[in-house]
Amino acid sequence: MDASEIEARSKGIKEQIDIKRFWKGYLIFWYTTHYLLGITAVVLSVTIAAKPFQTGPIDNLYGTLSWLLAVVTGLIAFLNPEKIGNRYQRAFRILSSEITGFLTDKTNTITEKHV
Repeated sequence: MDASEIEARSKGIKEQIDIKRFWKGYLIFWYTTHYLLGITAVVLSVTIAAKPFQTGPIDNLYGTLSWLLAVVTGLIAFLNPEKIGNRYQRAFRILSSEITGFLTDKTNTITEKHV
């Protein structure tokens, strides 16, 4: 198949190609969120456990950090960013494979497929 044929077939599935790009962006967003929240939780946990900074009797640094750790841990549990990222990644891979098959194989037509 030459480039003009691939371009013509791409126009027929433009919406699916746009969806694939959207899903890739979302999977990157959710994985980034997962790692940022996870690293933040680890850093806060270690800081609270080690108490490396001297604080005065009125200063409530570790109480504030403990509260922040609870919020971050709650976000990890509530949002479940890794699970959502995995789902977008799976959808992206399936759609990417189907698009590649359609663009490279003339016998592959647009039909309903259930994966």
